[in-house]
Amino acid sequence: MLDACASGAFTRLKGGKLRPPFLVDESSAMRGHAFLTSSAETEAAQESDRIRASFFTHYLISGFRGAADLSGDGKVTLNEAYQFAFNETLGRTVDTKGGAQHPSYDINLSGTGDVVMTDVRQTTATLVLGADLEGRFFIRNAARELVVELYKPRGRQVELGVEAGSYEVRLELQKSSLLAKASVSEDARVVLDPHAALEPADDMILVARETDPGWLFLMLSATGIVVERGTMLSHTAISGRKFGIPTIVALPGATTRIPDGAAIEMDGAAGTVRLLESDAR
Repeated sequence: MLDACASGAFTRLKGGKLRPPFLVDESSAMRGHAFLTSSAETEAAQESDRIRASFFTHYLISGFRGAADLSGDGKVTLNEAYQFAFNETLGRTVDTKGGAQHPSYDINLSGTGDVVMTDVRQTTATLVLGADLEGRFFIRNAARELVVELYKPRGRQVELGVEAGSYEVRLELQKSSLLAKASVSEDARVVLDPHAALEPADDMILVARETDPGWLFLMLSATGIVVERGTMLSHTAISGRKFGIPTIVALPGATTRIPDGAAIEMDGAAGTVRLLESDAR
């Protein structure tokens, strides 16, 4: 698996060093090769400040954690992982400055069964998104790192293999968002459903260095937007005016001076932000 600009050209090359083979699922008997690349041979492999990673690797790992398990058997196969990473990467880059990014593959395998990349049933901690939930999920760990992102349709239960710890689960809907806190311990299986602690998160103010079209779904669910970079003609300012969201641009150091989760008061007309004393630290 290769995540690099123009990596699609790699699938046309021959060579490489032979390494000892391994199988996660010994019931499969496979021979051949499989190359997955993050982009076509003429495309850039794009990264995102929002997810703090490259699009392809971020979605590939999300898929490995269980988001790509379309069959619901608890196993993520090579084909499921690639298809999930392809759809998510393409969908999230189609409106970026770099343009649509198309992950590529060259798979030539023979044998029985399919190549199993991960088995969610063997993880030590599991977070389950109930079948009645629908929307785009963002799951962050205690360090505020985005560990899984996926769109889940109604009627499909998704089991995600995670490390034991505390998680914030945000569900983005068309006109609002919901938030839940989950603590997953070793050998535990925590299920989230509409009856769990999903609370409205409609008072969120988005604070970022800058935005691009890939941020639009988050901007629409925010009650205010503050960014460090930009002008009155930037994407952030234009989107704020278009959708009637109070917006402040060109505020240096906003992401470092405003603690995550802090309560703030912003005046879009005056261009000021005040950190409420009760949450200052």
